[in-house]
Amino acid sequence: MNDVDTRTLAASRAHGLVPAAPPIQPIPRWHFAMMNDHRRTHALRVAFAAAGLAGRRVLEIGTGAGLMATLLVEAGAREVWTCEADPALAAFARDAIRRLGLADRVHVVCGMSSDLALEDLGGERFDVVAGEIVDCGFFGEGILPSFADARERFLAPGGRLLPARVRLVGALLESPHVHALNHIGPTLPEAFRAFDMFSTRGHFPLRANAHPHAFLCDPKELLAVDLERAPPRSLRAEATATPSRAGLAHGVLFWFDAPFGGEVGISNDPRTTPTHWHQAVCLFPTPLPVRAGVPVPLSIRVAGTRVTILPEAPGADAGCALDAACDIDATSDDRRPS
Repeated sequence: MNDVDTRTLAASRAHGLVPAAPPIQPIPRWHFAMMNDHRRTHALRVAFAAAGLAGRRVLEIGTGAGLMATLLVEAGAREVWTCEADPALAAFARDAIRRLGLADRVHVVCGMSSDLALEDLGGERFDVVAGEIVDCGFFGEGILPSFADARERFLAPGGRLLPARVRLVGALLESPHVHALNHIGPTLPEAFRAFDMFSTRGHFPLRANAHPHAFLCDPKELLAVDLERAPPRSLRAEATATPSRAGLAHGVLFWFDAPFGGEVGISNDPRTTPTHWHQAVCLFPTPLPVRAGVPVPLSIRVAGTRVTILPEAPGADAGCALDAACDIDATSDDRRPS
C-alpha cells in the first residue's frame, strides 16, 4: 500500500468508515468540487421533488459517492439501484448509504451500466433511469451511449429518463488569448506551427470569466436533444450565428441546460452563479473574420463523448470536415473539471 492509500484509509477510519477495498490511487479531484457544489445539490433536490418519483423504482447511472442516490430516495423513490465503475467509490458509496440507514432502499453495484445485466440490478425493469454523467459540454462522460443502452435494456415501457432533454447554448467567441490555449500563435517561428497537430479536436473546458474574451453575437440555442429518442453514439445538427459586429471569431463558447424535473435542472451558464462545471469551448483551426449581420453557418457533431463545432465553409462538405476532426483523437482529453 502506498503513502496515498495509507492516508486515505486512515482518514476513512477517523470517520468510522472502512471501505471494502482501499483505493489504489486517488479519485479525480473534481469529485470534491462536485460534492461541494451546493447549487447543484439544491437544484437536483428541487428537480427530483418536482419529478413525481414517489413509489418509483429508479436506476441511477454513475453514483460516485452516493449523494445523488440519497436525493432520489429523499424525493420518494421506492427503491434505487445505482452503479459506479470505480471500485473505491462504489465501496465508499455502499458504506455511506449504510451509515445513513438507507441500505434497504439503495443498492450499489460496482460496474459500468453497459456491462451489467438486468439480473445484476434486481431483475426488474425500472420506472425511471437517472444520471448526471455530464461534463462541461454535457456529453463528455458518455451520457448519450449510456442512456441509449439503458433505454433499451433497463427501462420499463412508459418509463422516463432524467434528464429527458438538454439544450446547448452558445455564441461566437472572440479571444486571441483563448485561441492560444490550443494553437501556436504567429509570434513563433514557422517550424513550430506544425505543433497544432496536437491541438484538442472537439470541446474542452474553459472557465470563461477567467479569460479575456468577447461575444460576437448574442448567445442562442445551438442544439436541442431529446435524450429519450436520441441515437446511441452520434448526432449531427446545423446552426447559424449572426454577428452583431465585425470581428475575428476564434471559436464557439457554449454551455448546457438540462432539466431533471419540471423546468428545474443543472446548467453551467456563465451568466449565472458559477458551479463546479466550467464552460465548454470549440476553437476553430483558423480564426474566422466575420461581419455584422452576415450569418455564420455552423456544423455541430456529437460523437460519443465529444462535441465538435466548426464553421461551414461555402461549398465545403461540413460532414467530412467534422469526421476528419473527430477521427484525430477519439475522446475528449478532459473530464468534468473542478
